[in-house]
Amino acid sequence: NKAFSNGKYFSRKIKSFNEGDNITLLFESKYTTLKEELNKQKLELIFVLIAISILALPIVLYFASIPEKLEKEIIKQFITDDLTKLPNLEHLLNDLKEKEFKNCLIILLNITNDKNIQNIYGFNVTKELLRSCANFFLEYKKKDKRFLKIYKVKHNVFAFKYLYKNRETLNESLNQIQNLLENKEFLILNKYEITIDTTIGVSGIDILNNNINELKEAEIALDEALQLNHDISIYNNSHVENLEKYKANIEKIKIIKDAILNNNVIIAFQPIFNNFQGKVEKYEALVRLKYKDKIFYPDEFLQISKKIKKYKTLTKIIIEKTFKFFENKDFEFSINLSMEDILDDEIREYLFKEIIKYNFQNRLVIELVETEAINNYEAFTNFIKEIKKLNCKIAIDDFGSGYSNYDYIIKLSDYIDYLKIDGTLITDIDTNQKTQLLVGTLKFLCDSLKIKTIAEYVENKEIFEFIKAMGISYSQGYYIGKPEFELRENEWIKNEKKKDLNYF
Repeated sequence: NKAFSNGKYFSRKIKSFNEGDNITLLFESKYTTLKEELNKQKLELIFVLIAISILALPIVLYFASIPEKLEKEIIKQFITDDLTKLPNLEHLLNDLKEKEFKNCLIILLNITNDKNIQNIYGFNVTKELLRSCANFFLEYKKKDKRFLKIYKVKHNVFAFKYLYKNRETLNESLNQIQNLLENKEFLILNKYEITIDTTIGVSGIDILNNNINELKEAEIALDEALQLNHDISIYNNSHVENLEKYKANIEKIKIIKDAILNNNVIIAFQPIFNNFQGKVEKYEALVRLKYKDKIFYPDEFLQISKKIKKYKTLTKIIIEKTFKFFENKDFEFSINLSMEDILDDEIREYLFKEIIKYNFQNRLVIELVETEAINNYEAFTNFIKEIKKLNCKIAIDDFGSGYSNYDYIIKLSDYIDYLKIDGTLITDIDTNQKTQLLVGTLKFLCDSLKIKTIAEYVENKEIFEFIKAMGISYSQGYYIGKPEFELRENEWIKNEKKKDLNYF
């Protein structure tokens, strides 16, 4: 009945349970000891877990920060130019939104010959050049502390946040950076030495807006400098008027596109009166655009159509509609072409094809502006020779407006059928002796060369009677008839015919 104990386990040998003895078994609490051991193990485990947590905390924090870092990286890429790593246009717009341009201007610098460089040297050279320009600006920024921040906002346009002091200091900064940049030879790819041309536009200095308007002002100033071929333009009050013109031009772009899309390019016809025969003998076709019941005239849309590359489309429509209109009519008619039309292979080919198709046989007259013909003499002569082979006639338009070259009229007299005397020589011919002398001399020249004359801007009876008495072949102007969308004869012509058949 010996008992055993080692402090943890307790035992006692019992020989028999059947002797009838009353046996009392007495054990020390095993539960208490085991509980203490368990608590000790738990405590050790807690310490281990704490140690692991402390060691793992940087890793946890790193992985927890990945989404935030990724978001920042995406935002950085969104507001950074890929090529130069400079802040981009989005970055500039955000800075303006956050009002970070207090006491500052926006300077826009356009590299104007980048397309020529790309055409000559290729795209990769142009990219390296732009990187070199960006590095140049970063170095220059260290020298001129007024250049606070540099952006690349377009392919060939950089922007600067500039701390404004006064006009004199601004001019010095602008002239210095432009001169240094244009006089520098950039060595690209260790092979090409390239110089650049620049144009600069600056936001207004009278009011420092510290908002998106500063960028708009700089863009307007840059556009003006590019159009007028100026080195530098600073926004001022005169640009407000230009801004209104830009708005009007945007509306006219809409009108041009709508007219082309919805068949609202319309042709008006102004009569040309034979002073000897006493009748309307021919018509000049004049283009108009219709938009919401309003009529627009060429000087309102032609130049804009060239900028938006719709001029060629308009020219084709004019040819098509005019030719179709006169297809089955006996009248002679004329269309106006510019040297731009003549030099364009597509327009020239289209014109010749339509002439052959309709076969007008001496009823089509091509009117060409005199000054353009002088400036492009060779192209002009080649064109009129081709036109004459197609049995068409040639009229020189606006002769006498500014400088007039009589020499080329004499040389090309075999190809010229009509010479239209500019309205500036006709509007006061009944009272101005100098214009009477000039027109008389011009008429004598044309008579000698067998070229018929047409007086433009015949606005009243006095002018009409005078030029008729001078022996001018034809009259055109509001007295004869305004441009109309149908062929009409003025009432006075009908009345005079009824009163006196010998009036003419």
